Amino acid sequence: MDIPDLRERIIRLKNEVSAEVVSFLTALKVIPRRTPVLGIDIGRGYLKLVEAEGGEGEVRVRAWAASEIAHSKADEINEQAVADGIRALLSKGGFTSRDAALLVSGPDVLFRRLLLPHIPSEEIREAVHWELKQDEGLKLEELAWDFAVARRDIRAGDIRKLEVLVAIAPLRETERAVRIARLAGLEPISIASAPFAVAELFQARLAPEDAEVTAVVDLGERSGLMSFVKGRDLIFVRELKCGAAELMEALAEMLARDGGDPAAARQAARTLCREVGIPEKEGFQTGGREFSPAQIVGVMRPILDNWVQEFTRALAYFKQSTGEPVVHQVVLSGGGSNIRNLVEFLSNRLEVTVALASPEDLRVRFAPGTETSEAGALCRTLAPALGLSLMQDKKVNLIPRELKVEKVRILQALTVRVIGVTCAALLAVSSLLLAAEVGILKGQIAQKSRQWQLLMPYVDEVTALKEVRARRLALFEHITKGRADTPELMRALSHLIPEGAHLDSLSLSANLRSVRLKGTVYITDESAEAVLSKFILSLEQSGAFQRVNLLTSQRKGEETSEFDMIAKLEL
Repeated sequence: MDIPDLRERIIRLKNEVSAEVVSFLTALKVIPRRTPVLGIDIGRGYLKLVEAEGGEGEVRVRAWAASEIAHSKADEINEQAVADGIRALLSKGGFTSRDAALLVSGPDVLFRRLLLPHIPSEEIREAVHWELKQDEGLKLEELAWDFAVARRDIRAGDIRKLEVLVAIAPLRETERAVRIARLAGLEPISIASAPFAVAELFQARLAPEDAEVTAVVDLGERSGLMSFVKGRDLIFVRELKCGAAELMEALAEMLARDGGDPAAARQAARTLCREVGIPEKEGFQTGGREFSPAQIVGVMRPILDNWVQEFTRALAYFKQSTGEPVVHQVVLSGGGSNIRNLVEFLSNRLEVTVALASPEDLRVRFAPGTETSEAGALCRTLAPALGLSLMQDKKVNLIPRELKVEKVRILQALTVRVIGVTCAALLAVSSLLLAAEVGILKGQIAQKSRQWQLLMPYVDEVTALKEVRARRLALFEHITKGRADTPELMRALSHLIPEGAHLDSLSLSANLRSVRLKGTVYITDESAEAVLSKFILSLEQSGAFQRVNLLTSQRKGEETSEFDMIAKLEL
């Protein structure tokens, strides 16, 4: 196996082991498992709880419950009563989470749209804080605030800007929400305002490349909010000074005239809105009395006209503030949206497409057996709580600062513990894997060393041949035409002269095509003829000579013999 393939296998094995370690630590609860969050919407008339989870392109409602809540005449929330109501709803079953995301709403919850210079993300919070300090109407020491970047690249003339949406709530509201959650035995992890919660439900279902603007209306009991979503970005919020309660109260007053029971009249008013709504032909009967369409419309019309004015002002203000020319559609949610024929009425008056938020469009799935009409009403009524459950604590969070600090401290301690245990396990596994890798590499090195030992004789032979080749090339260099140099030529020829022979003189022909060599052979173990034969053969095999002719070979005494030869150059 090649070393790169081996390393790839080891890395893959490490990743598999790491995943197994994380799974093991999660099972031991060393690493916390992600659990659903309980979304709690404490409204002015109803208390709503939702536990949902998102994933695989849909929102699955695991459990939900709702009940009416009564406030004091001053419309103050009774914290203990609300906490008891939450406990009662939780006892109905189906809820598993004890982590709570809570909603703050009402006229004291404010929103600001800021255009900031195109600055780095880590500098945005400081810039937002500076902008809020310039608003003399805000006492920041009494407020909780957080922000979300709506759009990162918009144009203000020729200048790039950041668009930031800021949520602001009184500390007394956020601290009260925390107290209620803890009285109910829950752990508050986040507090959000209604637009961010509702937009979360819609944002997850819209395509990010969708350039159309959708106005999402959360029509509550006492007031409403119009949130503008573009693609998946919440870009603007406008408060609506209208709510379902004023319509219910006016209808209840009509139904209770002439000695009717006020409590029964309030319940009948809700039934009238749900079943008859804005009547066209049919009237409404209750308590043995019948009310004509004209009577009902006469009571509803002034209030609905005010709603139309509020919607129109909000749409116009949005277009003026942002420069967006068109709102694609208005989508109604919240308890006040469940008034029959309201969509048709608003569509005719607003000159824009109006639709009801539906489970199909939002891909919200309730328990099997839930009727379609009931699921639609539930989806709209529970929209803020649904969004809270999906938001968890990942976006705008108005939870008091001391709780944030405490959460960070706990998270840091848990993170250190998790990292320590995980690193120890991974280190042990990695050590085993590295030991195996080192052993394999050692074996491969030993094998390569043996192969090298076998190749060494061939390497030495090649090295010697390279030296001979270099000498012969040097000889050729010095005997080419116009570059003959006798001393250099003799030095080069000396490598070709065999042992026992000595070169006395060298001369080149006039045309530089041959060289004449004269010398002496010292007779030892070999004869003069044998030594000269080696010399001639060496010259011819050098590649520098075509042919070598021995002119004379004359013995001079017992130990020497003189020779004279001509070698034709290979040019």
